[in-house]
Amino acid sequence: MTATDRLDIRRQLRLGLACSWWHPRVSTWSYTATRLRDALDDHAQVSNIDAQRSLAGKVLLRALHAPLSGRPWQYSALEGALTDRAVRRQVRRRDLDAVLAIADVDTPTSAPTFLYQDMNAAVALAQHEVVPAEYVNTLPAKPELLRRRGERQLARIEKAAGVFAMSQWYAQLLIRQFGVRADKVAVVPAGMNNPPVAYRDPAQPVSGRVLFVGTDFFRKGGDLVVEAVRRLRDGGDTRLQLTVVGPGRWPLAGDPPSWVDFKGLLPPAEVSALLPRHDAFAMPSRFEAFGIALAEALIAGLPCVARDASAMPEIVQDPETGALVRSDDPDELAGALRRVLADPDIHARVAAARPRLIARHTWASAAGTIASQIASRIGVRHPVDADRVQP
Repeated sequence: MTATDRLDIRRQLRLGLACSWWHPRVSTWSYTATRLRDALDDHAQVSNIDAQRSLAGKVLLRALHAPLSGRPWQYSALEGALTDRAVRRQVRRRDLDAVLAIADVDTPTSAPTFLYQDMNAAVALAQHEVVPAEYVNTLPAKPELLRRRGERQLARIEKAAGVFAMSQWYAQLLIRQFGVRADKVAVVPAGMNNPPVAYRDPAQPVSGRVLFVGTDFFRKGGDLVVEAVRRLRDGGDTRLQLTVVGPGRWPLAGDPPSWVDFKGLLPPAEVSALLPRHDAFAMPSRFEAFGIALAEALIAGLPCVARDASAMPEIVQDPETGALVRSDDPDELAGALRRVLADPDIHARVAAARPRLIARHTWASAAGTIASQIASRIGVRHPVDADRVQP
């Protein structure tokens, strides 16, 4: 899209962004909502459609649902009804060409409504056949509740004007497993939420420093990474050092081993600064709806070890930019780490892939694709009177 095309769409497209924001707001959907909202301003005249309860309202809903085990308030019928009412009221008050609803918000509105998602409850429930429920990106919920929620979400996808899927993996599940029309689904990969501030020099000697980042330590496979590095060290590679970032406290029994640099929870900027000081990034998530941290690590110059599942193979190419494992076997993971660290050309290949990865994983690109496709699908052609657009 040229700059002239982008400006033309921005003059024409009046877009409502429907989101249920967290407290604090900026970290919603792991910073995705904030980054996408900022990027859309360059491509459309955007109105905020805030779907969330007040902080007091959230506390009240949580208290009401506290006695109901396996029924989190976020998945309740009352929360769903309140979200729908908030979205529809705000859409009716604005003169919009279309609405983009993101994450868990999927309310059909009077305007053409598009969805941007990385997964849904139906997909999560289907994953329970291969991944233990505690490792899938959902709140602790009874299977029957997830089933009903998934059916509701799929019905709303059918009503939507279009679905932007973060990954080819999710898009194909919607089409092949859940029967969504292929012409309704478009793949728009996520942008970087925490872009690297520096890049590893591909000519830098390999020192044996491995980085793991993941607040959700066990779902991200942190325990497997610790054990794999332990086995490599026990096998004679005592130069290996592991940095662990994410959990607020050490999540395994005992104290961190002497060869683990446990950083705890760090701000995004400090995580970015850590990346080029390492030789490899390991995040073999047991489940990962997308895995933008892998793209951020690759762009910083680190080959990645991930899992050959969900969207991860779309980001990490084995053996070009890393290695993929297929099980929870620490020996398999240790072998993948050994292979990556011993590859004399892998850092040069990762550096060479950087332009392609940056083009694929920026919010400017994602927002531009979303805005242009929405404008094309709804046939926006007329200039917009800016006075009619509400902030």
